[in-house]
Amino acid sequence: MEVENEKLEDARTLAAYWLMADPNERLKMWQSDLKKICESLLAVTEEKPESGWVIEKLNHSETIYWAGRGMEGSFERDVNQAIRFSRAEDAALVLSWLFKGEGRVAEHVWLPKA
Repeated sequence: MEVENEKLEDARTLAAYWLMADPNERLKMWQSDLKKICESLLAVTEEKPESGWVIEKLNHSETIYWAGRGMEGSFERDVNQAIRFSRAEDAALVLSWLFKGEGRVAEHVWLPKA
């Protein structure tokens, strides 16, 4: 249990450091430190995270996600309502067919509820 608490503290420390950094520095740290934070948090969870590919687009500078209820009015603000694809290729095909490429495909990871 002590090792798990130590890993959780490491994740918290990395997250706090990342949040305090200036925006330019955050961008540089994004991939390496965010990955370390996620790995540290995942190390202390018993359940496996769920990952998937979703279709996103911007709506007045807000990211919205395709919820699969047709083309018009089918985007939601909550990523938990999004249709999750197991492969990026499948999401990209739907993006191409239904939305003529307007938007993007992005991978998301959903952590188990604490």
